[in-house]
Amino acid sequence: MADNRALVFDTPNETKWSDVVEIRSALDVRQQIAYTTKVKLYRTSPGGVQLGRTIRVRYHNINSDIPMFILFRALGVDSDKEIVRLVVYDMDDTEMIEMLKPSLEEGLMAIDQPAALDYIREELTITNMNTQASEEAQIAYKLRLVRDWLLKYFLPHVGEDMSAKALFLGHMINKLLQSVLGRRSYDDRDHFANKRINSPGALISFLFSQNFSKKLLKSLEKDMRKNLINYNDSVANLKIDNVIKPTVLDTGIKWAFATGTWGLKSSGTSNPVGVAQQLSRINHTATTSYKRRVISQIDKSGKSVVPPRKLHMTQWGVMCPSETPDGEGIGIQKNLALTAYITISTDILPVMTALKGELGMRALSGLPTEEIKNSTRVFVNGDWVGIHYDPPTLVRKLREMRRDGILHIHTGIVWNIAASEIAIQTDGGRVIRPLYIVENNELKITKDIMERLARGELHWNDMLGIGTETTQSEGIKGALIEYLDVAEAETSMIALTPGDLTNNSPKNPVYMNYTHCEIHPSVIFGAVISEVPFLGHNQAPRVIYYGQVTQIDSSPGDLV
Repeated sequence: MADNRALVFDTPNETKWSDVVEIRSALDVRQQIAYTTKVKLYRTSPGGVQLGRTIRVRYHNINSDIPMFILFRALGVDSDKEIVRLVVYDMDDTEMIEMLKPSLEEGLMAIDQPAALDYIREELTITNMNTQASEEAQIAYKLRLVRDWLLKYFLPHVGEDMSAKALFLGHMINKLLQSVLGRRSYDDRDHFANKRINSPGALISFLFSQNFSKKLLKSLEKDMRKNLINYNDSVANLKIDNVIKPTVLDTGIKWAFATGTWGLKSSGTSNPVGVAQQLSRINHTATTSYKRRVISQIDKSGKSVVPPRKLHMTQWGVMCPSETPDGEGIGIQKNLALTAYITISTDILPVMTALKGELGMRALSGLPTEEIKNSTRVFVNGDWVGIHYDPPTLVRKLREMRRDGILHIHTGIVWNIAASEIAIQTDGGRVIRPLYIVENNELKITKDIMERLARGELHWNDMLGIGTETTQSEGIKGALIEYLDVAEAETSMIALTPGDLTNNSPKNPVYMNYTHCEIHPSVIFGAVISEVPFLGHNQAPRVIYYGQVTQIDSSPGDLV
């Protein structure tokens, strides 16, 4: 799942809670360990006290669910009215406020920040506690841990500002209640906007980070403490060559490549398996398919795992609908479509500079909660960074900056009008694809430009708006083709062929305001299936079978 995205799900009847909003929060996207925070709406009050349907929060290192009002007070928000305002935004929304009443009553167990911190302290179980210390010292130590863990493990992507954490917690609870009240639909785990693909570079980077931080640094600290005694506690006399053991790092990385089990050996069964595989060299087609293969890390043998195997509508243009194996791997193993590309994480600094500068975003710091009601929330890589009062202008200018090459061409810009949210994504692992840009129901790219492209006078970067100054002086300014990720494609009107634009007229009963056009309908397929002759004249099961046989002998022309 994608990091730093708050997703709401309904849960099976077997659980104590009916609905949950969860987020995998990571400070540095795709590099650091993501810590999960869950906000749960209970079916009945836990502990036998009949208050109603209460809301509780569970985060890393805490053994039980914390009542939401107590957690808000631990974050420094003591006023009940302010807590309610952080969740509902509109104090006239009596329906949502009514759902908070049981939680408000449950929160009376701790009415200020010291009491709230003390409540959370009692929920801690610490294995390395110094039992010889006095009771007061143990309490003080646990309170320090509570504060530290709130800073480090509770929504770490927001930073260490407690007020920002409280705002984001309110945003999560608001999404939960909106779904419960039927104002927004529940999120879909199989929606490709909610997924991220770990490319080989990201996987190796994560493996190195794990071995460096959890093995090499711990080994280094242990050896330095041991050697400092021999050098009379003088760091100047210590030779670093005698302390660092490169084999500690090498052994862990070699083990992962040799076994295909990705992660630390000490993590056991929690590591994904089959990540490193031997590249198939049966023929060129099989090799191409192997290089563009995407495998979901779920148990293939699980008979009850049905939804992930189905062809999801958001896979259009990014995953081949026909190239998948038979048997237990069906739907679990997929292949990228012809033009699909996996993004690499890029710097958010240009985006933040533009938002805080010429684009007029209002930052959250010092913002009265009353202002949130009539504004649009702005998120960058899942972090709520501010609000804006003119979302159409903001989205238009952001997209112009992307098309002019000021922002990275892989930046995702999504305006969710119903939720009053603008999400800007620069993280890696998103699947994107190129599309023609359409303005005023006409393609920006012209026949003359296509002829120049065929003659080699223009290149792909010129189409993306990142060409040379010479190209721009020749009449091409801005992008003619742009990359969209799955989330942004959902908010765009995409024509299947240029003929759809020609036939689209205001005189028609239905007039489409197209924003983009497919480069060609066939690019929804992968590299192997694209080799099938007369693809549109075959039944779908035969196309799937063709793709499987093509990788075996590369000459199944008689199957058509």
